[in-house]
Amino acid sequence: MTRSTVPAALPASFRLRDGRLRLDPRDPTFFRDPYPAYAALIEAGGMARWDEIGALAISRHDLVSSVLKDRRFGRIVPGNREGRPDFSGKPEHLAAFLRA
Repeated sequence: MTRSTVPAALPASFRLRDGRLRLDPRDPTFFRDPYPAYAALIEAGGMARWDEIGALAISRHDLVSSVLKDRRFGRIVPGNREGRPDFSGKPEHLAAFLRA
């Protein structure tokens, strides 16, 4: 099997400018083949603020690795006076997961 030499189309909703990404993740073109959008993001530096989902879109391995190792991007669990995690008020169906 060989790769197609025809460039794949970017989704119609795709816009990337000034470090901000506009892309509807439900766009059928993106859903069928997200790789052209990933490639465009890599070419533009590998990271942008994805407005529709309110998060960073990171598409380069080195950047993803850095973010995953950086504690500033970690999960914050509120603590009680003893410094232990306080899971009061959390949904009961998540209690076992949150205590793990």
